[in-house]
Amino acid sequence: MDVSIGSEISSIEVNTDRNIENHELVVVATNFITPFIKEVKFKLKSGKQLAFKAGAYMQFDVPAGMNSLRPDDMPECYEKYWDSYYHGKFSHNGVTRHYSLVNFDEESDELMFNIRWQTAKNGFKAGIGSSYLGSLQVGETITARGPFSDFYATSNKKVSRVFIGAGSGLAPLRSIIFEQLKKHKDKSGLTLIYGARTEDDLLYHNELKSLSEKHKNFSYIPTLSNPSEEWQGHSGYVQKVLLPYMNQKAELHLAEFYLCGPEAMMSEVEKIITDAGIPSNQIFKDKFSR
Repeated sequence: MDVSIGSEISSIEVNTDRNIENHELVVVATNFITPFIKEVKFKLKSGKQLAFKAGAYMQFDVPAGMNSLRPDDMPECYEKYWDSYYHGKFSHNGVTRHYSLVNFDEESDELMFNIRWQTAKNGFKAGIGSSYLGSLQVGETITARGPFSDFYATSNKKVSRVFIGAGSGLAPLRSIIFEQLKKHKDKSGLTLIYGARTEDDLLYHNELKSLSEKHKNFSYIPTLSNPSEEWQGHSGYVQKVLLPYMNQKAELHLAEFYLCGPEAMMSEVEKIITDAGIPSNQIFKDKFSR
């Protein structure tokens, strides 16, 4: 199943026998946490709190209208990343888009999403869903369905789990990791290999570092494809980090692997894992695309 994680897709397979429930969501907070990703938090207008498996997504109805080509509330520290993008508006007929939840259900009474603003380039308009949700202000509402749970920790088995993500693909991985550590008190080994472009593009970097310091069974391994000279961590794509990691960890033949990110990265990562002799039924993928 292809699910959008801050990026957008135009279609999704949804089982028609599901009991689909509509919710009216109210924006309670919104702010840029990287140059291109906005964290948007909602609460149910009804005041209820939803129960769902970490890794779930929701389906948003974006009404027809006029959207901005770029944000109107860009923080000054990120302006340099947007210098080449034009201001302006574009019209659209409305769409349905899907975004994964960043948090797990008992983390708070909020529903938190990472909205990666899809930029206008090469003659294309900005992303319809991302520019709409990314422009919502506190107090505004939107209709959504779900949450739908198709990508989640498969069982309560005491097995090691390796999470591999890039960019806004971190969203469902963060949700599952936090659920395992904080809700299920999982003591098995958990590893996150997470790739981004620059230090500014790392999502929840300090939070994940703190989590790894507090939980000795959780390892956080960030890597940057375009780091500054000051960066002291890994450099290159997640594939470069994963390969030696697989070679060093003989016990990973029983581990479960959870992947989320761009298609090319996912394919390369899956090949590295299967080439190491890991059965395909231990690999779980949550794909997304523009």
